[in-house]
Amino acid sequence: NEDFQIVKTIPVYNPSSTKTLEIAKSTDWSAKAFPEGRTFINGVPTKFAVRLSSNTSLPENWSGKVIDTLNPSVPVTTFTSFDKNVASFTITPALGKKYQAIIQDNAGKKQTIDLPEDVNSGVSLQVSSSKDGIKYSLKGINLKQQLQNYKIVGTINNHLAYRANINQLINEASSLIPTKISNGANGILQLAIFDEQDNLVAQRLCFIKPNNLKIEKADII
Repeated sequence: NEDFQIVKTIPVYNPSSTKTLEIAKSTDWSAKAFPEGRTFINGVPTKFAVRLSSNTSLPENWSGKVIDTLNPSVPVTTFTSFDKNVASFTITPALGKKYQAIIQDNAGKKQTIDLPEDVNSGVSLQVSSSKDGIKYSLKGINLKQQLQNYKIVGTINNHLAYRANINQLINEASSLIPTKISNGANGILQLAIFDEQDNLVAQRLCFIKPNNLKIEKADII
């Protein structure tokens, strides 16, 4: 799917040339926050990813805080960026509250973004990767038929790699997807959760072997 492709310009230049590139002195960035599984359910701890994007360069360091708009002077939680691109935090929403994330870079620029409104029912999806595979956990909140007849589908490069059905009347389910589903190759697994009527209710992207992606220096041939 075109939505999962990333296209980025990589400048190549001669440092001894009189027409060299100059790094932008100021950065014009924007931020977005994404709840894990794309669901934000009242009373359920939810992990968020905060991602910065820019047409120029991103700030070296940035941090932020989450506030309740009715009590903005007391942060709900704080966070610091892992790198130029992303940070994360976890909060448990309370009924009737509205939350905002305030991000600030090392130059003092700030941006405030609204977090999505929480809902009273749905499916909470949590995913973690390890050397043994990808573990997922589902929790149904205020569902009429609980998780019965829900389906978990995993795809890699649009090819089916994993499928499971929940046949029991339960509110929680978890399992480990072994790394062998990728036939030894690394990549991204798209995990999608469908309800009993085949509606998409939650989804998550995750690296199959994230530790193998920690490349300190790229080799250019």
